[in-house]
Amino acid sequence: MKICYLAVALLLIPPSLVAQVRYTKQQVVSYGKALDVAKLDATLSSRRLENWLRSRTIHLDAVTWEVSDCDLKPVNSSYVAPLCIRVRLVRGVVGG
Repeated sequence: MKICYLAVALLLIPPSLVAQVRYTKQQVVSYGKALDVAKLDATLSSRRLENWLRSRTIHLDAVTWEVSDCDLKPVNSSYVAPLCIRVRLVRGVVGG
């Protein structure tokens, strides 16, 4: 269940990282991977999100990272979508 909370928390990356500033996809993904899980969930000990997701305690088979537009639809022509990172998690035949 904590994985779901962390995935949602990734969608809340600071609005200062909007498309107006030029970032490479790799820089954005690296930022997400480097987030401290203790800041996302105070019950967890401090470590990088990427390392926590790859730890044996989570039992994930695959983790993929990509930049996303948060699946939001523009409301007008001047709309700038927030910057999100989509993390796909797979364990056995279940993914999310």
